[in-house]
Amino acid sequence: MVTSATDSFARTSSTCRSVFNWLSTRRREVGLIAIFAFLLVVFFYTFLLVVFTDTRPIGHLNTGDSNNLVSGTRVALDCLRAGHVFDCGPSVGPYPLLQYLPSAVLVELGLSDDQILGVLGTISFLAVLLLLLATLAVFRTRPKVATLLILMLLPTSLMYQSTSAFGEALTASLVGAAVLAAISRRPLLLFALVVAASLGKETLAPFVVLLALVCARSASDGLLPSRKLTIAAAGGGLAGIAICLAFNVFRFGTVRNVAYLDPILRTPGVGRKAEFFAGIVASPAAGVVWYWPVLALVTSFGAARGIRQLTQRPHDLRNGLPVLSVLGVMLGWFALLSLWFAPFGWEAYGPRLAVPVLVGGAVAIAHVAGESVIEFIARRRLALAAVGSSLAVGCIQFGAPWRWSNSMAQLFGTPTGPCSESPVAVHPAVDADLYYRCVSEMMWRRSPLVVDEVIDFSASVAGSAWLLAVAGSFMLLWFVGSGNELHGLPGGHSEI
Repeated sequence: MVTSATDSFARTSSTCRSVFNWLSTRRREVGLIAIFAFLLVVFFYTFLLVVFTDTRPIGHLNTGDSNNLVSGTRVALDCLRAGHVFDCGPSVGPYPLLQYLPSAVLVELGLSDDQILGVLGTISFLAVLLLLLATLAVFRTRPKVATLLILMLLPTSLMYQSTSAFGEALTASLVGAAVLAAISRRPLLLFALVVAASLGKETLAPFVVLLALVCARSASDGLLPSRKLTIAAAGGGLAGIAICLAFNVFRFGTVRNVAYLDPILRTPGVGRKAEFFAGIVASPAAGVVWYWPVLALVTSFGAARGIRQLTQRPHDLRNGLPVLSVLGVMLGWFALLSLWFAPFGWEAYGPRLAVPVLVGGAVAIAHVAGESVIEFIARRRLALAAVGSSLAVGCIQFGAPWRWSNSMAQLFGTPTGPCSESPVAVHPAVDADLYYRCVSEMMWRRSPLVVDEVIDFSASVAGSAWLLAVAGSFMLLWFVGSGNELHGLPGGHSEI
């Protein structure tokens, strides 16, 4: 008996050592398996959310803007049937063309408004899922970079956006896909995706083109990629702009989007614009730092390394400049949003209007600075701890598809003072001073840090899925921070 037990223990120990040795020598394979497992967990619980659970109250699918979009689509189709292709009228609505296209198909299929909104939410979810899978394909030889990118994208308010009828998740997926096409250096695909992404916001094309140009460079290129890729990116942006202008002629009779260019909707004063810019970055109510924390920290690390490289080698712009260019694109988008009277996207969860460029920026940051940031956090425990802390904040967002409305209720629920209702109850055309005072209160002083309201520790499907997603996230962080094996370091990009 003793001999049998000893032999059994020896076999078990040998098996465990073999498994451990395989895990130690196959970090890349284990990392990819972990990424896929994590994605499957997220997909499974989000699928349950979309199909089986009743989590679509007013504001998730019936967002107001989404309802108006469907109504405007019906007006536009009526004009087309009647042969009116010029100045259809403001009833079409001011929204980006990309949002009308799937809605028009669904209207033609005879779906009701509620059915259309449900399908639009599902389209957003599928678009994000496809983007994540495309990320794994493009970064398949750089598994740690792919893992870091997943951590920048998923523990964010994109989890809510991907199940909402708002159009930002679809636009963001196309922006991210365009950047991936640039990384893959495929001109025709790059052109098509830049065109499609540019239809997501009328002002988006220049930002998509800049991200594509930064990421399409190879080690042998100068500051710009090859002529084919440069023409593909720039041509796609110009084509997208031309299509958007033509759509404005169809609905407004002019190339201008007259609804969005109303002066009353412009943020007054330099001080107020600066406050909005700071709010987009750091507001506890809807700032990027709180709703996209891993991206914010990784971008900061990458930018710091880029500045250091430029100061050490000022004549070699190809090393430090790409990551700073990506940061400049994101800050430029924030500056543009700060000119708008509702920089977060009216009454919405998180920095909704910033999402398309945040997704594209995350893909670009991973490509141009991923290896350097990974090596930095792998060598310095304090940096790894900082990323872990930011991930802990980001993981709150895994509960957002179920409990986002709890956060919004806290944000808008203070029953005192002239701002006791949502700022939506006050319009700048009626009382501009009161409106901007209420927005300021919402950004900085009312119910700060409302993101904690989306956490669910219960034994429900939502609570269990949240815990699984958190566990999967920290498993991926362990993979990123373990060892210094970096596969496929691209030439011409930042290293430490």
